[in-house]
Amino acid sequence: MPNEAERSLTTYIRGHYFYLKLGWYSLRQVIIYHWADYGPDLKFTQIIVTQTESDQLSSLRKYLKTNPNIHYDGTLSMPFYLGLTTKENVEWLHDYISETYSNLFEEAQELYKAKLSCDKLLKVAK
Repeated sequence: MPNEAERSLTTYIRGHYFYLKLGWYSLRQVIIYHWADYGPDLKFTQIIVTQTESDQLSSLRKYLKTNPNIHYDGTLSMPFYLGLTTKENVEWLHDYISETYSNLFEEAQELYKAKLSCDKLLKVAK
């Protein structure tokens, strides 16, 4: 397994906890994708299935689509793997950001409104 520039994350997909790790394997000049399904084990102690390949997570996609306990047939994308397509995760992330950076969303909304006004002015000026 590579040890240069590894990145890892955990995610929750259809009742299963997954651990994903990406790393650069300089000898073969490829990105190695490691994933493990821990099922409902929130403590990540009992691996059900694990795989390490340079397959751009196609083995995980196949696993998610063919596992009868998961059988996910929607779009499999990085936002999906990160849990950003789940309403509860998005709400939690929004709340966390709001608590950590209390005025971030207000400032972003002000910038967005200013950009819209600027766009309108530019359209009228043409």
